[in-house]
Amino acid sequence: MLLGIGTIYQAEEAERFIAAGADFVVQPVTTESVAAVCQQHDVPWLPGAMTLNEIYNATQLGAKLVKVFPGNVVGPGYIKSLRGPMPTVKIMVTGGVEPTTESLQEWFGAGVNVVGMGSQLFKNADYTEALSRQIADLLKFVDTLKK
Repeated sequence: MLLGIGTIYQAEEAERFIAAGADFVVQPVTTESVAAVCQQHDVPWLPGAMTLNEIYNATQLGAKLVKVFPGNVVGPGYIKSLRGPMPTVKIMVTGGVEPTTESLQEWFGAGVNVVGMGSQLFKNADYTEALSRQIADLLKFVDTLKK
């Protein structure tokens, strides 16, 4: 298991969490200063972007994977469309990814490489056995998409 930190805006925040052991840093935006800190410490950096310019700029700053947010606003059709001019950029979508096989099929079918789920997945977090089963089923389904 890897432990990362999200919603980082400033280089000082990234430094502090990396020193505390963060394995990766996620931003809702793209900043050169956070990119530099992550590169200096060889820690994966996942900047947030929405437009083609933002995605392009993130890759120019060294992003290997760009987080597109909010997924529920842009939708799978947007991802499919940006694959034309950006076929090789690794994309993770967050926000609006439902914990269902239908949602995963739609997003991966549109061309994302990774999905991020948070609040949608943990709506019933008190029922840990059901949550564990749901996560296992979703991971099994994603594994079938890779083949």
